[in-house]
Amino acid sequence: MVQELILAAVGFGMGVFLIRIAMPNAQGESPRFLRGNLISDLYPLIPMMFLILGAAGLILLLS
Repeated sequence: MVQELILAAVGFGMGVFLIRIAMPNAQGESPRFLRGNLISDLYPLIPMMFLILGAAGLILLLS
């Protein structure tokens, strides 16, 4: 039970962290790793996957 809770919290935290590092800087420029064509299409899926899996795990464990 505790291990699953930790895993869900880490997954949710990873999703938040990945969204945070993808935010534009003060000048409005995208981070360098998001300037390619393929990565800019695929990157939104990765943090969303972590957020959904983490939130689902937390909901299941806390209900």
